[in-house]
Amino acid sequence: MHLEASITHPYTCDLTVRLISPQGTAITVADPTICSRSAPNLPINLDSSTPGSPLAPFVGEEAEGEWRLQVVDSITIDQGSLSGWGLTVRTD
Repeated sequence: MHLEASITHPYTCDLTVRLISPQGTAITVADPTICSRSAPNLPINLDSSTPGSPLAPFVGEEAEGEWRLQVVDSITIDQGSLSGWGLTVRTD
């Protein structure tokens, strides 16, 4: 499984990003507790085959259905945008 997303926000450490499977499993892929910088761009590029990947809990789940990417801004005075995102699921 491979997840890519491109988010623009004036203070990306305000954001929590979760990937939610069709079965309802929600995995946090970015949040203020793991944020190490305040930059206007938050590129997400994760692969489940990488050791320690936050996507690892999805391995073995049924992939068919609607996957959702949830982006929550904990401080509402700023605005940002999700430029795009994609999820590739390998069944091998």
